Amino acid sequence: MKYKYIDIPSEISLNSYETAIERMVATLLQSESVKCIYQIGGVSSPGISDIDLYVVFHDNQSFLSNPVEKLSFPDNQLFTHKLFGCCESFATQLEQFTYFGNYKLLGGTPVIMNNYFANIEEDELLKKQIAIEYLIKAWFSIYINITYGLIKLRSLLLHSKAILYDLDFLDIKTGKLHECIHELLEIRKNYFQTKPDFKKLDLLCETYSQELENEIIKAISNYKFYISKTGNRQISKRANIVYKAKPGITNSGVTFPIQITKNVKSIQRLQNKLNSYKVGVPFEETNLPAIISKRSEIIGSAINYNRTNLPNFISTAYGINIF
Repeated sequence: MKYKYIDIPSEISLNSYETAIERMVATLLQSESVKCIYQIGGVSSPGISDIDLYVVFHDNQSFLSNPVEKLSFPDNQLFTHKLFGCCESFATQLEQFTYFGNYKLLGGTPVIMNNYFANIEEDELLKKQIAIEYLIKAWFSIYINITYGLIKLRSLLLHSKAILYDLDFLDIKTGKLHECIHELLEIRKNYFQTKPDFKKLDLLCETYSQELENEIIKAISNYKFYISKTGNRQISKRANIVYKAKPGITNSGVTFPIQITKNVKSIQRLQNKLNSYKVGVPFEETNLPAIISKRSEIIGSAINYNRTNLPNFISTAYGINIF
């Protein structure tokens, strides 16, 4: 194998997912700040799937603790990132830019989030923009994995399914990236019955990375990519989007040999801290379509609101730094 595979999936029962959700919902509903809780999507691949909850809070209320911070096994394996969350006023505005779609009410008083109307042209424009954002995020993630020589296997399999929605938004029905995604989905489907051939997976990861870059280039050429002058260009703490006519990722810092990092999480974390990245793509920052400007303004306001009132919850609707 060329790469070391970490973040290996563990067999976890569907019942464990259901129990973890029940515990989390019960904990959250103890707070009077919480208006309602939704589950986004479902659990199609126990052991690989994670749990996505969306918490809607009453307006002008704060919730400062992090409900996923001190979970024990198996719950800490099922909640792989902070919960989604925002106040009711923003929930009703952000939904038009989110396209999550599949919500299941788990508790509280439901919020009407679909009281908006976008015309067909705006809808298509938003879908293209959102899809490009998610492809850039996926490209950056696999680039880091390959650069460090450490492939986060569960994360790779977990997010491959979501990329299918982005390809659909971009009207991509065939091609090498489409084939890569379906190969990853086949591995995901059969993972606990048949372990993957890791030498073949090495090549698949490299192809996946290259084809993400290729499709990003095509998509931006066909549909343009927009970032407002005041928009967020940060993918992570040490990675930012910069303008570059030809897409490419550069990094500066120190990369340790895989023999040192492969089994020591503290060194993996140190390596992350010692590196910074520039994700170069061509983008438009002036003369933005009205719906794109509106989206940027609302998302920015929601993020700022969360920083003060809900600092441990992810504001929805922005693919670049959603995790």
